[in-house]
Amino acid sequence: MNETVVILIPAYQPQNALVTLVDALRANGPHPVVVVNDGSAAGTAPVFAELKKRNGVTVLIHEKNMGKGQALKTGLNHILHGFPEAVGIVTADADGQHRPEDILAVADALVRSPGSLVLGTRDFGGGTPLRSRIGNLLTSKLFRFFLRCPLTDTQTGLRGLPREFARDILSLPSSGYDFEFEALARACRQSVPLIQVPIATVYLDGNRGSHFNPVLDSMKIYFVFFRFITSSLFVSLIDTLVFSAFFFASGTLLSSILAGRIVAGLSQFILSKKFVFNSDRSILWELLKYAMLVTALTTVAYQGISLLVAAGCNPYLAKILVDTLLFFTSFALQKILVFIH
Repeated sequence: MNETVVILIPAYQPQNALVTLVDALRANGPHPVVVVNDGSAAGTAPVFAELKKRNGVTVLIHEKNMGKGQALKTGLNHILHGFPEAVGIVTADADGQHRPEDILAVADALVRSPGSLVLGTRDFGGGTPLRSRIGNLLTSKLFRFFLRCPLTDTQTGLRGLPREFARDILSLPSSGYDFEFEALARACRQSVPLIQVPIATVYLDGNRGSHFNPVLDSMKIYFVFFRFITSSLFVSLIDTLVFSAFFFASGTLLSSILAGRIVAGLSQFILSKKFVFNSDRSILWELLKYAMLVTALTTVAYQGISLLVAAGCNPYLAKILVDTLLFFTSFALQKILVFIH
């Protein structure tokens, strides 16, 4: 069995604890370590100078801060080229949240299951900062609802990446903390086997060492969903206006629904492809899949609206109710089936 795993640590403004962590990893395991200096200030130069003295440690440099996602991609690209024998890569944080024994436990799990994505998962107990508990709860619910992916810890930076999956996520466009979120979503969409390894929950001094901005970075992580909400509200307005105009003129439910769906569907396809999901795949193939999805959802919508109208509901109100219920289904199916990165 090939037991070569490379440990990758992106570092921005690290303290001397990073040297202690790397020394412990090298003393207790055979794995090479790659550290990416993501544009840290000159005052941290002694930390990186010490790391360069260690055997089996490589330090890569960004001249300016480019974000954690880009630092990870720089490290992944270097490892994939420079360590062709490695079965995978373990990513860990530089801020002291990951103990050496936990990092090595994730590495061991990756060696035993080189085709699986290994996640070091925390239990988010009483000592966890409120912002971390809330953030993880929300993202866990989103992953479970939209991707059918029951994850305990969606925000962990301690991950064992299979080699092929590491190569695959280099194409993701994100470069900040949202890169890890997108990578995890891709693993769920592609049904990559997942192994969750329990690790200690460590927050030093209220997690002040973390450079994660709970407002700005969380907004980046959830921005795909917010973009979808914005575009969907706009498209729903178009759909409702067209539906209302046709129904007022003809009084025919089916033709009015079809007219609204056709006009709104084309608008949403363009917005979803370029504004929401940033897809660069073939437009013809995506348009075909999208047309099939719209057809299916239109059929469901027609049946639902018809039932409500038959029960005495106002047609306009019935349409709003059904479209609201189908909103989350539409987002999930577009993300999973149509606009696949």
